Amino acid sequence: MIRTEPSKSPRERVVARLMERTVSDLSMLPEEIERDARAIADAMASLHGGEWSIQIDHEAGFVLVRLR
Repeated sequence: MIRTEPSKSPRERVVARLMERTVSDLSMLPEEIERDARAIADAMASLHGGEWSIQIDHEAGFVLVRLR
């Protein structure tokens, strides 16, 4: 019998990746989130034009990328 693990949801995969990090690695997460949000804003500007802004609220678990 072949046993396979059930596939994980995107959220479960993110949590698993975070659990593998050390405490010092976690201190870099805000910068990574900022960088990734800026990359999305830049891609949206390239695709749609205009100036795009980002808003990040770590307390609320919220990231917004919007056209200014």
